[in-house]
Amino acid sequence: MRMVAEASFQVRSNALEAARMTVLSQVRKAIPSDEAYFFKVVHYPHHILRKHAMAGVHKAERLQKGMRLAFGKPDARAAQIRRGDVIMFMRVNEQHLEAAKYCMKLAKLKIPYMTRIDVVRLDGTEDEEGA
Repeated sequence: MRMVAEASFQVRSNALEAARMTVLSQVRKAIPSDEAYFFKVVHYPHHILRKHAMAGVHKAERLQKGMRLAFGKPDARAAQIRRGDVIMFMRVNEQHLEAAKYCMKLAKLKIPYMTRIDVVRLDGTEDEEGA
């Protein structure tokens, strides 16, 4: 089972972490500890997002330099994802497939862009779950 991007976008590191934590917490509840599963977040947030903070208080224009030296300070990190990239995937046994679908559906809510969940069986056939 995999989460696939339907558009190109950037997703912040805190959204990826929230999706990861959601999947792992739900999987630990649904799948017994002696059963095997594999879960991986494929993309790592390498891209640094910068912010040019402007003071927005009364008479703050004397403190500002306008757009001079406006490179900005590091604010957050993001992963750059292209259309069709796999964001995260999970491998489970067939008896735990419904629980894995539910986990990935909850993780999909944490990613703020259009994604879809594909179920890929080991024999190569593919089922699509809605976007």
